[in-house]
Amino acid sequence: MKKATRIVTLLLIFNAISILGQENLIKNGDFEKIKSNGKPENWYIDWSLYHNLDDNNPHNGQYSLKLYTNGGSIKPYGEVYNKNIAVCSSCEYKLSYWYRGNVKRYGTPVSTLLTTLYFFKDNQQVSKEEKRDEMVTPTSEWKKKEIIFTVPDGVTSLNFFMYLAYIDNGLVWIDDVELVLVKKVKNIELPKPTSVKVRTYQREALITWEKNNDASIKWEIIVDHKPAVVVADNSYLVTGLNPESSHAIKIRTIKGEEKSEYVDLKFITNAMMESKNSSNRIPHLRTIPKDGQLKQRFLELYYNDLANADAKITYSLDGVELKPVNNKIIFPENKKYHLSIVVEESPELIWNLEYQIEIK
Repeated sequence: MKKATRIVTLLLIFNAISILGQENLIKNGDFEKIKSNGKPENWYIDWSLYHNLDDNNPHNGQYSLKLYTNGGSIKPYGEVYNKNIAVCSSCEYKLSYWYRGNVKRYGTPVSTLLTTLYFFKDNQQVSKEEKRDEMVTPTSEWKKKEIIFTVPDGVTSLNFFMYLAYIDNGLVWIDDVELVLVKKVKNIELPKPTSVKVRTYQREALITWEKNNDASIKWEIIVDHKPAVVVADNSYLVTGLNPESSHAIKIRTIKGEEKSEYVDLKFITNAMMESKNSSNRIPHLRTIPKDGQLKQRFLELYYNDLANADAKITYSLDGVELKPVNNKIIFPENKKYHLSIVVEESPELIWNLEYQIEIK
């Protein structure tokens, strides 16, 4: 009894190592997870195939997927319905599955299971590959099919359909579908962001860097060990800071799974022009030019000499109270406006600000 237990334990350890060595990107590829309606989880299957999970002679485990060749497709999906499978660009993958069946036309076995790969970049399909030369001819014995392919450059995800053509009285069983990474291309070293600059304000800091013409390039920014932010533009405004406070930023280039080294910078925000308790201090918008003329039909609401970041601030445009959207006031048309602002830092500290604004 002890000997048998030891053998089972060793087998479990071996299986765990195999799984860790090659992660299967197909959810429920062995068809062992079942929904409440009796259908396999994480699979889209055309109703025409009249599929069911068959416990008679599976390749492995308890079930295999039984399909009738009535013309239709099956497709896997991840944790979210219809979500593609994330892959690395230019990497080599192996799609494999086990199959058996009885598919004949006029008594002669015929090929079936046409696999078509669909490649996506940022959820937009960019290409597809039909693997007609990889079709199989099922027999009564389980056989394994392997399809090796390379992901096109720039692709970030993929999916595939396995199509069964209409063949009278045909049956196919499929089991243990796997998609594994075979070979990862050597990463080309991405250049670090260049010409990185920081323009500081009292409560914000604008980070800018040189733009890259590659549309797939993005940038990752970390401020003071906070969660990373990824942006597609070559600028980022850090908000919610305090006057005369020290901060550290890290920024790097990313492209798919490739990442450059970080560029590290430190900065100190500007001091208020008047001290917190000064009778001369007046909180005011730093985003309005002296002549009150704006070239765009929105106004970003960032202040100078605001001592209390939680101050209650209300806005009225031409006498009508309004609420900002995403910290902006949107102007409906190009004309002159009267903007009234009430800033209340405390019951004793209240300012009424009046601005004449013209949208050019």
